[in-house]
Amino acid sequence: FITCFYNLENLFDTIDDLQKDDNEFLPNGKKMWTGSRYRTKINNIAKVLSKIDSVNMPVLIGVSEVENFNVLKDLINATPLKSYNYKIVHFDSPDPRGIDVALLYRADIFQLIKYSAVPVYYDSIYKRQKTRQILYVKGIITGIDTLHIFVNHWKSRAGGITATQIKRIRYARVLKNTIDSIFNVVPDAKIISVGDYNDEPDDISIKQHLKAFAPTNKPDAKSLYNLMIPLKQKDVGTYCFKGEWNLLDQIIVSGTLLDPDKKLYIDTENVKIFNPDWMTRIDKTTGKRISIPTYEGSTYFGGYSDHFPVYVKVWINNK
Repeated sequence: FITCFYNLENLFDTIDDLQKDDNEFLPNGKKMWTGSRYRTKINNIAKVLSKIDSVNMPVLIGVSEVENFNVLKDLINATPLKSYNYKIVHFDSPDPRGIDVALLYRADIFQLIKYSAVPVYYDSIYKRQKTRQILYVKGIITGIDTLHIFVNHWKSRAGGITATQIKRIRYARVLKNTIDSIFNVVPDAKIISVGDYNDEPDDISIKQHLKAFAPTNKPDAKSLYNLMIPLKQKDVGTYCFKGEWNLLDQIIVSGTLLDPDKKLYIDTENVKIFNPDWMTRIDKTTGKRISIPTYEGSTYFGGYSDHFPVYVKVWINNK
């Protein structure tokens, strides 16, 4: 089955939410965000998700940059995705702009057990700065085995990579502590953490604090492995910034999932960035093929997202 992650690039509805800073994405806002553009957006996203695999629709879809539950409901009910029995796990985060993470899952294949929002605080307990949470979901896949899933959207690099680094380190520490608490109870837990980490696989937040290492043939059950590290060696990425590829969208798994003798198994060769030509355009400055976004600044492109999705095939062992 396919597990994927996709940063949806500001999936906002057209309704003014007085609790959020959504003025940019209103019909009379800077982006002139109309009902027609909104419908184009959700149908474009549905097209991408339906083309990731030529045979099967993804079972688990982690997403980021969604405004609320309603836009997700439209995505799974008002597009061709409605044929696939998707359900939604979502929390409204305290992010000032109101952009959240969520998980879509096929209820005929994944049985939801529980879910929670893992809070992340940048400051001391007495001075809690609002930010996006990490989504945790636990469920059973095809009645065979339990999966623990985390969906992340760490602090952006806006304001400078170095200046914001400490905030991504905080995310890494919170995620690592939460995963370790699962390992303490279930040492061979099958964990998949997906997201837009806003850092590269070799940045200190992921390498030193989350301790997500390169995949190996002899994985340790209680260690984490970043499936994107082999792709980092190539000139590829999920997000192009000023002509440079960044590999910000990543899939990180526990060692048990790399063991071919277990019920669920990931072959590291089956980790991909989904970037077919029809999702791309030629960047005039660099000549590189980059994603067709919905917007670039205030210019409307009517595309898909400024990020490419990432995905992995998880095999069910019948041994």
